[in-house]
Amino acid sequence: MKIILVSMQWNYNRPEEGHSFEYWNFHEPLRRIIGQDMLLPYDFADKLRVHGRQEAEATLVECVKSMRPNLVLFIPFAEHSNPSRATWDECRKVSPSTKFWAWSCDSSWRYEKLDRPLAAIMDKVVSTSGAARAWYERDGLGDKYAHCQWAVDLAQYPDAPLGADARCIDVSFTGQGYGKRKEYLESVSSAARSLEKTACFRGGEIKGGRCSRDEMIAMYLHSRLVINFTSSWQPGPPQLKARLFEAAACGAAVLQEEHPELQDCFESRDDATREVLTWSGGPDELGKCVHSALQRKDLLDIGRRARVRVESDHTWKRRWTKLLPLVGGV
Repeated sequence: MKIILVSMQWNYNRPEEGHSFEYWNFHEPLRRIIGQDMLLPYDFADKLRVHGRQEAEATLVECVKSMRPNLVLFIPFAEHSNPSRATWDECRKVSPSTKFWAWSCDSSWRYEKLDRPLAAIMDKVVSTSGAARAWYERDGLGDKYAHCQWAVDLAQYPDAPLGADARCIDVSFTGQGYGKRKEYLESVSSAARSLEKTACFRGGEIKGGRCSRDEMIAMYLHSRLVINFTSSWQPGPPQLKARLFEAAACGAAVLQEEHPELQDCFESRDDATREVLTWSGGPDELGKCVHSALQRKDLLDIGRRARVRVESDHTWKRRWTKLLPLVGGV
């Protein structure tokens, strides 16, 4: 299996901020699964920034012609930084047997502007949104849709989560501070202060500032409780975030905003076997849930069960073992 991975290497295409979400969640696990020699990363956004569109697109076509991969996997960033339709058509001409897939990270709010146009070009669009299936079928694109939830590359995490003595952060959050998240996090802070507990928030537009990948994992490893939202950067249906799976891989108890697909991923209803905690409503409701959760005696057990579930069901190796046979010819 030979794959060209067209995705950003750098965080939001800013090299000074280090490797991107796409690098950690696509490049690194695929490199381990199919082998470094079988994976060719192509950072189209960076080539576009440095060399301009004409050279970036010509080089992509040449890479496809030279390698003739089984699959070109495209992780789109923004419409203005995507290869043109003509470039994808040329890629098909120079390697007719290659399959072309896109992975949509944000179907919940980018279906009309991104998913649907890509579905007209690609052989498959993989989406983490189960709700998106109905939109694809409505538009006659049901055969282009494939559903796959987020996962983790366990090689990036310790073999076993840390124990209670090491969990010195009572409640934490990492992510962007868009929408009403700051208001919600203030309610979390108030709940933690009322119990004389520690709280740590990191991310863009948040007082603590953005953190690196290693810092995020370290924070999750040392957290008793991690807050996770379903809101998107733009208005749209709720979406499960990759942070849920990453925090669970660290053995932290996650307080997850409710989502229709959550129960398919983690046990969230039965207290005896619970793998995540849930909340819904406004800032006051979240504050009350945090206040209650921080007084639970079983947070460590919930986190441990979540880690076990990740190991059995939510690894990138498991995801790609199911997806790659759909490419065919391998």
